Amino acid sequence: MTLAVLKTLPDVEEYFQYRDFSVCSFDTETTGLNYYTLDMIGCSFCNGEDAVYIDIFSSDNREGIISFISDLFQKHIKFLIMHNAPFDLKVLHKEGITEVTDKIFCTMTAAHLLTKTDQKDLKILQRGISTSNPSPIQRRL
Repeated sequence: MTLAVLKTLPDVEEYFQYRDFSVCSFDTETTGLNYYTLDMIGCSFCNGEDAVYIDIFSSDNREGIISFISDLFQKHIKFLIMHNAPFDLKVLHKEGITEVTDKIFCTMTAAHLLTKTDQKDLKILQRGISTSNPSPIQRRL
């Protein structure tokens, strides 16, 4: 898997030009959890082969990068995997990114349905779901 951290609009545009992110995971990084006061400072995409973090906070062209990400969601991304999708979708909405695919798999919602624990932290869930004694639902997946 290739990993990249991008900070400039030309780097972001070039990175996505030759890579397929039509199916990918997505996550936002914010300054907090309160919708009214938070700012998106970065986001990450992973398509199974390439993983990229876009450092919006350090960028010299925040508006340009947000516009590019919006275009990516509108024209290229067909299926999203997110952990706590409602939160990330609100963050995108706050940034003006409102056209996002309706094909979204939320791992937090799946965890709620598959596990008996109230713990929804992604790292803890991964350990709990990767057991030698899977539930009937886990075996079907």
